[in-house]
Amino acid sequence: DYIFDGDGVDQNDIYFRVAKPVIDNVFKGFWGACMVYGQTGTGKSFTMCNFDPKCEGIIPRAMRDMFEIIEADKERVYTINFSFIQIYLDKLQDLFNPDAGELKMTRDKNGVAFPGIVSHVVKDGDHFRELYEDGHQHRVITATKMNPESSRGHASLFIQVNSVPRDDPGGENRQGKLFLIDLAGYERFSKTGAEGLVAQEAKTINGSLLALGSVVQGLSDRTEHVPWRNAKLTRMLEDAIGGKAKCSIILTAGPSSEHLHETMGTSVSYTHLR
Repeated sequence: DYIFDGDGVDQNDIYFRVAKPVIDNVFKGFWGACMVYGQTGTGKSFTMCNFDPKCEGIIPRAMRDMFEIIEADKERVYTINFSFIQIYLDKLQDLFNPDAGELKMTRDKNGVAFPGIVSHVVKDGDHFRELYEDGHQHRVITATKMNPESSRGHASLFIQVNSVPRDDPGGENRQGKLFLIDLAGYERFSKTGAEGLVAQEAKTINGSLLALGSVVQGLSDRTEHVPWRNAKLTRMLEDAIGGKAKCSIILTAGPSSEHLHETMGTSVSYTHLR
């Protein structure tokens, strides 16, 4: 565990301490996940999705790192596939095919799968950015009293890293799978002024975050029953948390004493877990 505190926090340091171990494990053929959890308006999207060259977030750094790993590895041939999923009102949506109906989720011997999802082969970092922007424009974002650009659903990049030996295509086939998730923020209705549909969105967001906390708590306590099926978010992550998978969760908190309740809630929910 590590605390990033103060104005001197560097996005590159966050990436190497939190996300890099997950990426490296995915290249070995395992599942992984990296996400940011916290109150709305505390910098989750900045930490995960920011493309400003001066302070890039985890997502652009991860993709650049992936292609650097591929270029340096002369022993294997790689293919990277990119799908983009939004969980809105606890329903899955394909952000590369926004006019399609609800995206289905199944499980087989290889883990969770999304039949019919659009998947793009990524050529390089520039191509990834183009694809990302194409999907991101379809996310549901609304202004609230707490956040002028509040995500109304969770957004997940689903990255599949496949590789085979360069000199033996029939050799070991590694299939790593990665979720990079921009979680929507926890909200208190009294502070966001949520009404109508916005309130319904907030209720669903809070419920799925509670479900995620229950799953992580269950894994930490090694309970016999882990409540994966309480939300689409946790069902999606069943293979990416625990076991041989690596999962990193960044907790964000606001500096104002006005939001002490939310800050304590974030801390109590996750900081005692391993």
